[in-house]
Amino acid sequence: MGKLLAIIFVIVFFGFFWYFYDNPVLVPSILGIEKLFPQTMIESFDENPISLQFEKGLKTLTKDFEHEFDPTVLENQIHELTNKQREFYNLDTLENDSKLGNVARGHSTDMKNRNYFAHVTPEGLNPTNRGEKLDYSCTKFYGFYLTYGIAENIAKYWTFTNYFIRGNYLSYNWHTEASLANEIVEGWMNSPGHRKNILAPDFEKLGVGVSIGDDGAVYATQNFC
Repeated sequence: MGKLLAIIFVIVFFGFFWYFYDNPVLVPSILGIEKLFPQTMIESFDENPISLQFEKGLKTLTKDFEHEFDPTVLENQIHELTNKQREFYNLDTLENDSKLGNVARGHSTDMKNRNYFAHVTPEGLNPTNRGEKLDYSCTKFYGFYLTYGIAENIAKYWTFTNYFIRGNYLSYNWHTEASLANEIVEGWMNSPGHRKNILAPDFEKLGVGVSIGDDGAVYATQNFC
């Protein structure tokens, strides 16, 4: 009886081993968060300020000074704030992987250029597929099984918190790179799924990519390995 149980145990043990070897766990969690267009605040001495806004349109109004954003600075600050969150929870910091950053930056740019917000491109490419196109793959071994895939957080925010229309004058409350990075990471940390990616103990590398549109839309992507 004892030998029979031992044989069954060996068969089950190797069965699980080969199953996980041939069927790795695919693509860790991929999640996104999008902030709606900031609130408009109108102050006008015109008789009908609302109709004036729609007749002239925002692009025809006189704008105030526009803050110049450096996407690279924003990427670095998002990475730094992410690692501060991990340090707070006694986790190892994530290495800045430039190749993984290229994967993330490419996706942010693609979302901006083609006006969509999703983890899967219009052609059906997920984060792992996009990494493979750039010769990047992420495989992790855990004893008797392995995982294959790139995890991802995405966000869409704006370079300003709100804007004001006073007569024919358009004024913005601009973010700085620091305040915007803080809002993005805070938004991810307040979302259970995104938070799980940021605080996953098995991740070792991080790539951050940011792309900013002419309309002030900010697309940010985090890829984890």
